[in-house]
Amino acid sequence: MAKLMRISFPEEIKDPVTNILYYIYEPEPKTVPSVIAPPFKSQKENQDIRQNLAYSLFEQGKEINIPLIGTPGSGISSYLIAEALNRDEPVLLVSSNKNVYEIISKAVNKSNRKDPVNVVSILPAKKGCSKIQLDLEKYPKLYDIPIIPLPKIENGCKGCEFYESCKYTEILRVNPDSIDVIVISYEKLVALMLNPSPVSREIVKKITEVPNNVIFDECHTLELENIIRVTIAIQNQARSVFLEFNQFESLYERSQTIKDVITEFKNILSKDEVKTAISEILQQATDKKRWAEKHHRIVFHNNTIAPSTKQKLAMDMYKEMVDLVKKEHIKDNVTDIQILYDILSIIRSDQYSICASREKSYFSYLNVQITAVDTPRHEELKFFPRIVRAGKRVIFTSGTILDSTKYPQFFNTQVPVMWGAGGDPLDTNSKMLILPDIKKYDFIGKNSFCKNKNEIVENIEKIRAAHAEEEIGIVAMNRRLADELSDLFSPEDKTYIDYYNSKNHYIPSDCRILIAVGCADKPINTFDPATENEFESRRMYMESMHADTWKTWNMVKDSEGKEPCVVYSLGVTKKICKDIATWGKNRIVMVGKNGRGFTSDVVCRISRKDEIINKPKFGYELDKEFGGKCKNIDDIILSGKKWMSK
Repeated sequence: MAKLMRISFPEEIKDPVTNILYYIYEPEPKTVPSVIAPPFKSQKENQDIRQNLAYSLFEQGKEINIPLIGTPGSGISSYLIAEALNRDEPVLLVSSNKNVYEIISKAVNKSNRKDPVNVVSILPAKKGCSKIQLDLEKYPKLYDIPIIPLPKIENGCKGCEFYESCKYTEILRVNPDSIDVIVISYEKLVALMLNPSPVSREIVKKITEVPNNVIFDECHTLELENIIRVTIAIQNQARSVFLEFNQFESLYERSQTIKDVITEFKNILSKDEVKTAISEILQQATDKKRWAEKHHRIVFHNNTIAPSTKQKLAMDMYKEMVDLVKKEHIKDNVTDIQILYDILSIIRSDQYSICASREKSYFSYLNVQITAVDTPRHEELKFFPRIVRAGKRVIFTSGTILDSTKYPQFFNTQVPVMWGAGGDPLDTNSKMLILPDIKKYDFIGKNSFCKNKNEIVENIEKIRAAHAEEEIGIVAMNRRLADELSDLFSPEDKTYIDYYNSKNHYIPSDCRILIAVGCADKPINTFDPATENEFESRRMYMESMHADTWKTWNMVKDSEGKEPCVVYSLGVTKKICKDIATWGKNRIVMVGKNGRGFTSDVVCRISRKDEIINKPKFGYELDKEFGGKCKNIDDIILSGKKWMSK
């Protein structure tokens, strides 16, 4: 019997946000083994195992669609790009990574390419458009404007005098056959997908047609929905202070759009049901002990503005804000400018919530907020892989995939695949020691970070003295604490200070000692607006905190797995450290509740041992080797010194 050949026909699908039609081929990607293993023969003499893994993955076929899990710092994206360069296959890299050009530089160095590599970056208009650059030089205040639309020109970008040299239009001018790598951020990708303009459509067409390979780097960022917040009331022990609009009223005569936006927002706040919701949230604040256990969200549907009107309102406001800055009608407060954009996002959303959160450092302060989930962003990030994947390798990479059970559902992928056995090809985690604290710091009470600041500084000084000849990184739980510590130390002391989720990356890559003051905590109710109950909210909070903390701790790890490193986790105890360092396939944060509050456990439901990422060493595992259980900070430091001298 003759074998039947599968024939693909184009399918018409509609963008769920913009209603723009796309014609695509829905492929049936080849299933890849659950753990990528290197081939028996290396393709290059002395080639390291990561290059072999990339080669092996590409050999699975030209049409695969997988999430790929590996320990942070294992270079997944770099080695995949290097393999694509070896095959002369263009790559689209979608990334939120601040070090994206380090990824590409490493890829070029690891590849066999001797010719120059042509990298085309899809920049936001604010950074790429030559006309906007001239405006920024002339009107520096425009740097404070979050979104600057492209100038209106007859015949669009092609009618501009800068078309042939402009970075924004480079992707449109360059010969597709000469492109090796296309780079775009997640935020710029969303902006392109939402923009119906001809130039945006043309760029989307290029980035979906040119590459043979698409890499979604740090793909865990796709899982957490972006939440827009506007604080409408602040309550302290004395009184409640409500948001005022006086600072915007002076603009009403000059901008009808801003007046319309503020008026619509005021209409929302003046609704009886919204006023009642605000009162209920403020009333809940009286029970401080049980505050964190409650789910603080009251939801409303927003159907007063038609979708087409919402889009026009946004585009009009973006343009008018630029005009107001140029005419010097907006001069001062950057915060007020950002609030305007957040208010616009709220009134454009289909659903909004009244929520509340407490300030970490000032627990007596309550912020009542109107919030909205940035649904268009989330929908576009789910939709784009559908229109790009036909005939391509589409690979989602991360060292901290939060809930891998989502990927087959959201992106029509197979189950996640491990980047080599244990997701750690060079066994780098075996060189990493995490030293949990014997004391847990909290945000309130006698064990708060604030009340124990002197002890924290004293412990930092002891660690620095013990490692006086080595560079030391300090990561604080927030910017405020980092600034306070910066007053005590300087780079001349070989001490580099940063904070979780910082954009700065002050800690050098060759630093092998990290003092982590707390975890990457957020307000406990951060995810209330995006969840249905307190258990979902707490689970998302834990997942986000674990991912941000783990990625930061890995900054001091030697990516080649040769040098040892140590993390002193001040105020972070054994159980929390273990959860933070547990990653792999089907990782689940299980949240429960007992008489004392919430409980959580992290498990990876796996069928094979090599489907869980290799764990680092923990101080308590080496008690016998290092002379007994650590009873105080001096014992912990002694363990760290012994580890670094092994």
